[in-house]
Amino acid sequence: MAKVFAYKGYIGIDVFTGEPVEEGKDVELKNLSPALIVDPLQPGQLGFLCDASKCEFTKEAVELLQETPKSRHSIGDVMCYEGGGMTIFGWMGGGMRAFKAEEAQSSRDCDMSLLKNVKTVEIEVPQNFIDYIDSL
Repeated sequence: MAKVFAYKGYIGIDVFTGEPVEEGKDVELKNLSPALIVDPLQPGQLGFLCDASKCEFTKEAVELLQETPKSRHSIGDVMCYEGGGMTIFGWMGGGMRAFKAEEAQSSRDCDMSLLKNVKTVEIEVPQNFIDYIDSL
């Protein structure tokens, strides 16, 4: 399950399953959330796209995402739109991401209001995320 959470105004995203990556081996799809609708391990992939209904969002993360300013570009730091009969949530970067909501930009066609329909849950913010944000 992909997890989207917040801490001190920062949004955290984690698509790793917890399945350990063997030492000396690359990440494989089995290490990544089944919420993904693209294979980010293929050449040329710049980010991640997920079926939002298969992600876990905290209420605070949804609220912060709705505040991200729009860019004039078709790709943003974060994106949310409808397609293929689902709400698609995506972001640029890696499988673990941390960013300040007010400093990120969503794509010009992004509609974060679509996230009001996702079920929000309590997520324990990972300690490594807390440590990272507290060190900034």
